[in-house]
Amino acid sequence: MNLKETALKDVEKLFDFIRQSVSPVHGVSHAVSQLEAAGFLPLDFKSPWTLEAGGAYYCRPFDSELFAFRLGNRLNLGKGAHIAGAHIDWPCLRIKPAAQLTRSGYLQANVEVYGGPILSTFFDRPLSIAGKIAVKSEDLFSPRVMEINIPKPAAIIPNLAIHMSRSLPENGAKIDRQMHLLPLLGTISDTLNKDGILLDFIAGYAGVDAEDILDYELCLYNPEAPQCIGIHDEFISAPRLDDLTSACAAIHGLIDSAPDERIAMAVLFDNEEIGSQTKQGADATMLDRILEKIC
Repeated sequence: MNLKETALKDVEKLFDFIRQSVSPVHGVSHAVSQLEAAGFLPLDFKSPWTLEAGGAYYCRPFDSELFAFRLGNRLNLGKGAHIAGAHIDWPCLRIKPAAQLTRSGYLQANVEVYGGPILSTFFDRPLSIAGKIAVKSEDLFSPRVMEINIPKPAAIIPNLAIHMSRSLPENGAKIDRQMHLLPLLGTISDTLNKDGILLDFIAGYAGVDAEDILDYELCLYNPEAPQCIGIHDEFISAPRLDDLTSACAAIHGLIDSAPDERIAMAVLFDNEEIGSQTKQGADATMLDRILEKIC
């Protein structure tokens, strides 16, 4: 395989990673599928581990966090570990606990800004919904957690028409996060039951009853497919490049690695966009615990 063929293969791996990673949870699940296809074995964080030199393993303590590692064939713990870290989240809009609003005959998603996005990029493009929901189960203390991806373009944030804002080209748009970033989901009428329309829509895709949804973590994402652009295809246009490029490189770099005396590890964290201080963030102590269990 020549250099160009190798580059094209790497680009397709990245494009596949981006297409599948429509939420942090989906991104970790896709990484797990790649690791399992390469022979990595799952480990339960809460159980004792029996590891072998030359082995390949992964541990997923939380839905949106992943630790994967190879042990060298002549492992010497004194040589330490080579660790590649990345985050699996990106700036986006996330649906609030009170999921919807109704105004002037329109149904809108009640969202908050997650991270530090360029707000203008959310306007005038289709938006889809993905993430996870917690659903009632027979065990009161263990609800069923389901990944959900609604690829249908379900929402849009339209710009104001130019003839209603003549100063826009010269002065730009002053975007109020609470007023201007509420996506349109549809129209409503006096005869339509306005309560719970969005949750009913999500429940329908998940195949559950809306009243059984206990909680959710859902984001609006850009469903645009990644593609190469430029007269020589030298540029990449895609959503969620930060930090899925690094996440993809870390996972596939680990899969292709062959450590001799060291530990080779790839780590995917969540919540970097808001400070990394959650239980699945890089500023938590989980990496220390994982290294302790390996040793």
